[in-house]
Amino acid sequence: MSPTNDMPKFAAMPTKLPYTLEPGIAAEAAVGLIFVASDGSIEYEWRQMFQSLPGAAFFTRSIVNDNTISRESLTKVGRHIGPAVRALRAGEPLDVIAFGCTSAAMLLGADAVTREITGVRKDVPCTMPLVAASAGLHALGKHRIALLTPYAPDIHALMHRQLENDGFEVLASGSFCNDDDAKVARIDAASMIEAAERLAGRADVDALFISCTTMRVLHLIERLENHLGKPVVTSNQALCWHALRIAGYRHPITGFGRLPSLV
Repeated sequence: MSPTNDMPKFAAMPTKLPYTLEPGIAAEAAVGLIFVASDGSIEYEWRQMFQSLPGAAFFTRSIVNDNTISRESLTKVGRHIGPAVRALRAGEPLDVIAFGCTSAAMLLGADAVTREITGVRKDVPCTMPLVAASAGLHALGKHRIALLTPYAPDIHALMHRQLENDGFEVLASGSFCNDDDAKVARIDAASMIEAAERLAGRADVDALFISCTTMRVLHLIERLENHLGKPVVTSNQALCWHALRIAGYRHPITGFGRLPSLV
């Protein structure tokens, strides 16, 4: 069968052109981020932190999950971690992998999450929000804390207990008691500020931990710290800081509270 009139009989070969390679967008830190699909905030807040960091970039994969924040829905996330890691910047190096769901990581256990990640990328270190927040609070030298979450009472109580097991004295503790991830992402600034003042305004509290990667609070951290006169640590802020430090990134991270400025 002869070629049609509108098709060439042969393709012209291109001229081979020389090129060189640059280090790329992740020359100093390549961070992998796994998060639940119902979380509408973590990517948004991480972009804000990364946009002014030279040589650092993050790469993401999300896990399909239920919008309802419950023990059952959160523990189901565990079996999807490995496949998400497998698809994360496949074929390219990563310096660290962050698992971005505070409550799921707590319920599954840090060791179980680590096994899921290292089972796929065995040579890549990992972190998760509560591990990062604990490291951050210890680095700040703060052990008498207030805890703010959006969780249902049973999950909040588990978080409270875990922080005490990690060596913190939780002197004030409160929750918005909301199990809908979509609504958690839309809790407004006024509600956050009022809750933070109520819990962390006490003189015996040294720092405030705001738990949950879905709560959008990054833009309020410095305002809260200035008003309260004490550090404010959040899930997204702490996770980003810890991941970058594990990756060996030593540039200053400014504008997001005291913790990220620690090298």
